[in-house]
Amino acid sequence: MTPPLLAKVKELVMAGATVVGPPPSRSPSLNEYPSCDDELRQMTAELWGDCDGIHVVENRLGEGKVIWGNQLPEVLEGLGLSPDFACYMEEVGAQIRYIHRKIDDKEVYFVASGCPEARRFRCTFRAKNSSPELWWLDTGRIEPTALYEATESGTTIPLNLGPYGSVFVVFRTGTGPSADRVVSVRRFSVEISGIPSTPMHELQLDKECPSIEMERGQGAGYLVEITQPGTYHLKTGSGHELKMAVPPLPGSLEIAGPWELAFPKGWGAPAQVTIERLISWTDHSDAGVRDFSGTATYRRRFNLPARLLVQDVRLYLDLGEVLVIAQARLNGRDLGVLWKPPFQVDITEAAIAGANSLEVDVVNVWPNRLVGNDHLPPDCE
Repeated sequence: MTPPLLAKVKELVMAGATVVGPPPSRSPSLNEYPSCDDELRQMTAELWGDCDGIHVVENRLGEGKVIWGNQLPEVLEGLGLSPDFACYMEEVGAQIRYIHRKIDDKEVYFVASGCPEARRFRCTFRAKNSSPELWWLDTGRIEPTALYEATESGTTIPLNLGPYGSVFVVFRTGTGPSADRVVSVRRFSVEISGIPSTPMHELQLDKECPSIEMERGQGAGYLVEITQPGTYHLKTGSGHELKMAVPPLPGSLEIAGPWELAFPKGWGAPAQVTIERLISWTDHSDAGVRDFSGTATYRRRFNLPARLLVQDVRLYLDLGEVLVIAQARLNGRDLGVLWKPPFQVDITEAAIAGANSLEVDVVNVWPNRLVGNDHLPPDCE
C-alpha cells in the first residue's frame, strides 16, 4: 500500500471508521524509495498497534478502530449491521448472487440464481420503509409485489426465479411499507358447505406461497396467481383478513400429433414432412431433416375444450425443451420469442374454444449442419 493511501485510511479511522484487515508491509511504488517503506511502517505501527491477528485483534485510534483477525461478518454483527442481502435457503444460498446500487431515490438490487432449475428463494434486503417492486429483465414488466415482510433488519421477499433466472428488486426511498402488503397466507383444502375438509396451515414464504402483486390504481386490490385449489386466507400488514376460494382447476391438454414440419427452400431439407409425434428434427430418419440448420416451423391444428376457457383462469402454452430459440403464434397472434427455460407463454387472450391453429418457429445452431457434413463422402460439395 502506498503511504498516501494509508494516510487516507488513518484519516478515516481517526474520524470514526472501523477498518478490517491485516497491515501492509511495504509500498508497491518506487516513489520516494526507500523512505516510503519507512513512512509506511511508522503509520502501520500507529494504526495496528499491538495487533497480531491472533492474541490481539483490535486497536483503537482516535474515534475509530482497526481490527485484524476477526472475520468481516463477525465484525459487522458486532457493529449491529445486518447483511445487505441474505438468502435463507442453505442448500442453494451459495448459488445466489446480487449487486446493490443506489440510483437517485431508489435502492436497486440485481438478484441472479445460479440454479439450473426453477427455484423459490426467500431473500432479505437491508432496505427499510419502502415498498418493493420487481423489474423483470426478459419482459420489461414492472410488478409491485404485495407479498413481503417488513422487519427491523429490512425487507424479506419470496422470489420465484426460473433456471438461471434474475430480477431487479427496486425499493423507492421514503415510500414506506404498504399497509395492504400480505404478511401471512393460510390455506384450507376445498371447502364443502363452508366447512374446511382439512386443517388450515401456514404457507411458508420460501415454499408454496402464491404469486401476489398489487393492482395499480387507487383503491385497487390484488392480482393472485395460484396453481393449487383451496380456500386461501390472507392477512395484511394492517391486520385485515381476506378470503378467496379457488375451485379445482380444469386440467391440462396435451397437443398430440400428427405435426407438420416445414423447411425453407434451397437448404437441403424437404419442403414439408409429417411427424406422428412431437420430436426434435435432429432425431428424424431423413438426413435432409436431421442435419438441417436454420429455422423450421412446426404446425398443428387442435381442438381446445370449452371447459378450459374458464373466467379468471389463465392458460399457458408449454413447449417443453426447446433447442435453441422459438417463436410461437396461436390463431395468427404472435406470442413472442421464447429464448430461455421455462419455454412457456400465456395464451389466454389468443385461445378460443374449438379449432385453434398453432405455429412454432424453431431455430437451431450451425454446428448441427457441420455434424451432418462430417458424414458425407470426401468428394461431396
